Formats: sequence, structure tokens, C-alpha cells
Amino acid sequence: GGGGGGSGCVAVELPATYSRDAWRPVLREVFFSPVADDAFVLFEACEALAPGSARTALARAGLGLLGPLRLLSGEGEASPLLDRGPHDPAEFQPLVSVGPPSEGRALGYWRDEPDAPPLFVAERKPLPREQKPGVSAFGPGVSFSPVASQLLGAVHKRLADEAKAGTLHSAAARAAAEAVARA
Repeated sequence: GGGGGGSGCVAVELPATYSRDAWRPVLREVFFSPVADDAFVLFEACEALAPGSARTALARAGLGLLGPLRLLSGEGEASPLLDRGPHDPAEFQPLVSVGPPSEGRALGYWRDEPDAPPLFVAERKPLPREQKPGVSAFGPGVSFSPVASQLLGAVHKRLADEAKAGTLHSAAARAAAEAVARA
């Protein structure tokens, strides 16, 4: 889902074409924190995998771009709340959705200070709820767990695990994992 709606949009001019140097200050202004190089590398790998469709490059593998990466792909509004969940603390910046959007799982940077580099990549998972007919299996609330030191490593591991799982997403995950590994 696209959290953030139209609220809190930042008045910035978005670059017409992609370059790290042009986008880096824009993303910092919109999201109040620097975006690390590995996020740009992931975006570039997605763009190479699906030219002009970076946002959906990983969709067949069960992943999607969020927040700053979605803005880079030309979607979403310039809002610091773009794709943030209702329970996300300021320390967490969602970057990649994991699984069906209804589950609310995501990978993102975790940092203690807005100007500091990310400490690690965390995974946001909804808290399980007692199973009842007609009631969501998740929420309210979420948990955060450290999963990797860098975003590329976290995404590659997720894709490699999916490729081995023998699911409908396996072939797409294998191709995406190879593209991320080459990045």
C-alpha cells in the first residue's frame, strides 16, 4: 500500500532523469535522511532488470520498491511518509516490500539519528493475531528485526531463499537474485 497519501508533501523539483548526484540531495530533503549507496545500486539493478519499470522489476519474485526507491522510479509523491506504515518509528525507513502488500512486511534502513548512516537493514513484520474466521491474521502492531548490514545483502538473501523454495516465484527470484548479485 502507498502510505502517506497526499499529506506532508515536500515542495521539491524532481530531477527529469536519473543520476545519483541529482537525486541524492532531493531524497535527503524529502525523507530527512541520506539514502545510502546500496539503495541506488539496488534501484539500478532493478532498472537493468526491467528498463523503465524498476518499481515492478522484483514483483514476480514477491518484492517491491518503497519510499525513496519508489520515488526514484517515478511513482508516489514527494512525501516523507511515502510507504511508511502506521506503526513505523522514525528510525525505520522502508525501502522494499516483502510478500503480499496486505501483510505489511518490509525491509528498510534502521538508524538512530536522521543524519547518520544506516546502522543495519531491519525487517518489519506484523505481529500475529489469534486466527479467527473473517479477521486479519495480523496486527495491530509490528516487530522489527535486524537482518543484514546492507540492503543489497538483505534483498539478495531474500531472493536466493525464494529461489530455493520451489514456489511460483522461484524462477523470477532466481533471475532477480542473479541481477542483484551482479550489481
